[in-house]
Order: sequence, then structure tokens, then C-alpha cells
Amino acid sequence: SHWAQETLFRRLRRCLLLWPPPVSRHVQSLENMLQLRIVKACAGHAVGHQNRRLGCERASPAADRSQNSTSVFCKAGVIAFLLDRSHRRRKILSSKREVISRRKASATADGSIPCFQPGVRLKGTVISLNPGIPGAFVEVGASKPCLLRCCNMLQMGYADVQWMDQCLSVGSIVDVWVREISKGQIFLALYDVNSLRPPSSFRFGESLQGTVVSLNPEIPGAFVEIGLTTSPCLLPCSNMLQTGYVDKRWMDQFVQVGSTVDVWVREISDDGQIYLALFDVNPLRPPSTFKVGERLKGTIVTLEPASLGAFVEIGAERRAFLHASRMSKQKYVDGNSMSQIVQPGCVVDVWVHSVTDGSIYLSLYEGTPWLLPRKFKVGNRLRGTVLSMVSELPGARVEIDGWQCLLPCRDTTQDCNVDVNAALVDLVLLEGRSIDVWIRDISDDGQVYLALYDVKALREPRSFEVGERLKGTVVLVSKDPKIPGYLVEIGARKPCLLPCSNLLQSGYAEEWTNQSLPVGSVVDVWVREVSKGQVYLALYDVNSLRPLSSFRVGESLKGTIIHIDPEIPAAYVEVGAARPCFLHGSQMSRDAVGGTMLTDVVFGGLEEGLELQVWVASIAPQRIELALFDTSPCRWPDTFSFGEHVLGAVVLVKGSNAYIDVGATRTAFLDLQHPDNQGRSADIVA
Repeated sequence: SHWAQETLFRRLRRCLLLWPPPVSRHVQSLENMLQLRIVKACAGHAVGHQNRRLGCERASPAADRSQNSTSVFCKAGVIAFLLDRSHRRRKILSSKREVISRRKASATADGSIPCFQPGVRLKGTVISLNPGIPGAFVEVGASKPCLLRCCNMLQMGYADVQWMDQCLSVGSIVDVWVREISKGQIFLALYDVNSLRPPSSFRFGESLQGTVVSLNPEIPGAFVEIGLTTSPCLLPCSNMLQTGYVDKRWMDQFVQVGSTVDVWVREISDDGQIYLALFDVNPLRPPSTFKVGERLKGTIVTLEPASLGAFVEIGAERRAFLHASRMSKQKYVDGNSMSQIVQPGCVVDVWVHSVTDGSIYLSLYEGTPWLLPRKFKVGNRLRGTVLSMVSELPGARVEIDGWQCLLPCRDTTQDCNVDVNAALVDLVLLEGRSIDVWIRDISDDGQVYLALYDVKALREPRSFEVGERLKGTVVLVSKDPKIPGYLVEIGARKPCLLPCSNLLQSGYAEEWTNQSLPVGSVVDVWVREVSKGQVYLALYDVNSLRPLSSFRVGESLKGTIIHIDPEIPAAYVEVGAARPCFLHGSQMSRDAVGGTMLTDVVFGGLEEGLELQVWVASIAPQRIELALFDTSPCRWPDTFSFGEHVLGAVVLVKGSNAYIDVGATRTAFLDLQHPDNQGRSADIVA
């Protein structure tokens, strides 16, 4: 057909331009020959078709020539296709070699990104387009591809994904400028960034025109391009209305991606981040004009559990901060219970507590801030009133100067053989009465625990030594599923933990603990570990255990699995060391068995109490990592060098992380969300 003829000749002419002269001459002669044969083939094909239509039994010579010419035509097409495909493969390989050589040449001795300065003009090649960012990755000779975001493609206006697809294509060469370098990633722009303004040139209250480049419901807020040398500026939802509150669900009603908006500079942080507002901030009051004790109306704009507080809009140049400790006089408020008192958008009466370095701190009540009273110290004797029973503890809630504290049943008497039911009856009889109590412990979240006896004679956790032998009384069964065990009273400031994994020196204590240690029983225990103010005990002499420094990489050991944590995923193995050893899910097989390896092995072949042979993979000051294969012939991680090309096998995929076996004592780590790996993440997960 005419289409097949044109396709064949197009491929042949491409080969004439791309291949060496000997091949070109061969293809040229092939094309000249085909031009003569195709005409004859078409004529013979027509005659043969006519003979077959008339029912002739014998084909004419023209039909034979048609069949022969068609065969030549097909052979020539196959040759041209193979030549074309071979050339494409060579072109791809040469481009990959060029990229690798450029990366090796540009990488420094320690493998870091070379010194690219903001404002430098570069030549780059677009290697991929990513609508999810949205943006493109450009190869400029750095140790890893650089990111060209859509918001940096136009200096004025907004470039969306459709604009990117129309103006950029994979393999195109573009002129780019380095705009920002953050956390090892180079961000590029398609325009000269040297004309942009630095953060120091902006001032509070300055009016600007900007373009909304993205909306982020997690902050919540929008990013606006105003000509800053670094990344676009942030317009929080709390700065979209001067009075009132904008929820993230209504954010798109005020700003839309690509729209041009009038904004004002409201705040410039120490790290150069500029925060904008959709209203004129010049009439706002400076912090120095607020007086301590002044009463105001404020709107809660955000809750910050990590900072233990909330930001409040009170008409100041900067939003004021309300700490959790100043939200209630009746009870302690932590990061998780703040939402029970205040919610974003609610209007509250606040008092100015203090003004420090331009920051305003508020309180929900008049007077001094409600912090933990100074007399609330461990060992102090206080007077309190029994309010109510707490069956979950079990124990009682006691109020001291407006602060609600907890009195466990186990601390109603210094005698360790306490009857919980009898203690509850005694506390019920005391309900509403005033009693003398001693502060036994104060947790990190501010919860105060009391006792009905003097606790000054009790020992601090740091005073216990590993290997020390003690007499203890079981006071409670621990309900923590991660660390099942018992709470044992040994005369410390707070009860110590006896995990089930420390009940037997060899073997697993699951069947033995089914009989359970009765509450009130007296046992001999040894201190196995003291960590973060918690004392961990064991029912056997721990002085015979080996120190961690005595192990060596590649050593073969016999161990018992004492706990499996599928969330990590990992297992803890008892091998006779001073601390239980760590067996990660990626270290359970030397064979590449795919992402289902952990499920098949842990829940199919491994279980708590199983004895198995393990090898030491690595030794850290506080932990030993194990493997289920011999690590002695494996390479140490220190022997690998930056840029080294290795062959690896995927042994585990967990979320956005992949673990690769590269023949080392420990599996290598691969971040599937990294831009360099996004092209292959689907193949790795599959």
C-alpha cells in the first residue's frame, strides 16, 4: 500500500542520515532497488487478484512476481525497522552514559552537591515531567536531577500543568537559573532570578501584587509568588480575614490557583520566611502598645499540639500565643486535650499575660499564669480532698489547690501486700474528706501521683545499678500490649517494670506466665536496664549476660524471639546479651522474595517463643542488629563508596520505603518518594 511504502522509505532515509557511510550506501541501494520492484509488485498483485477473482487455477507470472516482490518488500521493512530500533537503543545508552559521567565529574569527594549559587545560569536537559508536584526534573550536571516547579516557570503569571506540557518536553534543552538550594535539593527557574528581591528588602505593611501558585490544606494556607529570591511566600488561612476565621474548606472561595491578589506583608521571620495577609495590616497595633492584664476579644486561628498552645488573632501585628497551661485553672491541659476547651474559629475573652521580644502571650483567665505550683515537688507533704473514684487506675482523684491529682490503690499503704478491693473501700469511705498526702511522682505531661505515706525514703531510678539484686512485690499486671509484664515495687520513686521477656533466661515465658505471678507475691529480681527514668527488671541473675562490646559482626548465635512488632516491622531476639537484640524485617532473608516477604516469614514461619539461629549484622553502642543469614562473607558498609554501581534485590517494601540487598551486612535503604526514584517506584512495589 501507499502508506507502507512511505513508512518504509521514511525509515530508510532516517538510517541514511544516522548510520555510517557503509551502511548508508547499502540502504541507498536497497531503496533504489525497492523503487523498481514495488511498481512491478503492485502490477503483479493486481493481475494475481484478478486471476483469483475469476477462479483461475494457475496463477500468472505476474502473480509470482507479486509474491516475490512482496517478500522482498517485507524483508526490507524488517531490516529498516531493526536498524532504526538499534539506533534508538544506542542513543538512549549514550545519553545515560553522558548523564552518569556528568554526575561523577560534578560530584565532590564526599558525594555532596557541587557549589551551585543562587542566580547562576545553567544549561539543562529536561529528563521527566511530573504533574503531581507539579514540575519537571532537569539534568544540569549536579549529583542528582534538579527540580523546576511550575511556579518557577513564569516570572509574571502562573504556569499550570497544561502550559508545562505544551512548552516543555522530555529531552529538550533549556536555559535555567538556580533559584534556591534547600536540604540538598536545587530548585530552578526559567527566568533570571537576579532581579528578584531578597527577604531583607521587604518591610512590614508593604502592599504587593502576587500570584497564587498553590493551595495547601495541611498548613492551611496558600503560597503566593511576589518576586522573592527564595520560595513563594505563605498566606495562612488566619490572615485571609481581618475579623473572623477562614476554614481550610472555604479557602478556595478567597483565593484560587493562578489568580492575582493584593497582599500585605504581615510578618518576616528570622529565617527569611515572609507571611502575607489579604487585608491592610498597617492599622494593626504594634506589640509594645499592649499592656499586661489588658482584656481583649480574640479569635482562635490554629491549634499547635506540638507547641502546647494556640495562636489567637487579637488585632496585633503578630498573632498572639495562648499556652495550654493558661487555658484552665481547674485541670491540667496537654496538647491532646486543648481541643476540649478551644476550637479554631471560636471567639474567646483573653487577658494579656506578658509581652516579650515582640511576642504577645495570653491567658484565658485574669491573673497570674497557672503553672505547676512550686510546692508540687516529689516528696512534699500536702493537704487534699478526695473527689471521686477512678476504676481504670484503680484509685482516687484528689484535689489540691484546684489541681486534680491521682492516688493509686497501691500507694494507699507502704505495705506491698495491698488488697486492692479493701483499698478501694477505704478510699470510698474517705470521699469528700481532707487527707494528708505525699507527692510520689510527676509525669512528663504534668500528671501528679500521690501516696498516703512519706516517700522521701524511696530511691531515685538513677541510683539503681545494672545487675543489682533486690526484693520486690508484684503490685499490678501491665496492660500495655507492646511491653506485657508486671509492675514491681522495689522501693523506687515509681514501680518498676518486669517484662515477660525477662522472666526466663533461656526460652520464652508465654506458657509459664499463663499461671501469672499473683499480685502481692514477693520475688527476687535483678536490675537489667535503667533507661529514661524507668527501671527494667529480670527474674534471673543478669550479671552472667554478655556485654554488647563482646560481640562481633558475623558471629553465629542461638536466639529466642521474645516479641514481634509488625508495624516497624521487626522482631526482638534474646541471645544472652545485656539487652535484647533487634532483627529487622529486611534482614530475614538473603533472597529477593518481594514485598510480601515479611508477612510470609513473620506470620507464617516466625512466632514469639521460636528458637532460631541468627548472625550479628551490626553493633551499635546501645543495640545489636541481627540477620537470619550468615553475614561473615558480606561487605561492611564502610567499604562502599559514593557513586558505586551495585546490583541489588528488593527484599522488603514498607510504605514509601524499600530495602535492597546489595551484599552488605545490612540491607540498603531506598526512599521511593525521592525524585530520582519516582520513575521506578511502581516497578519496585510491583
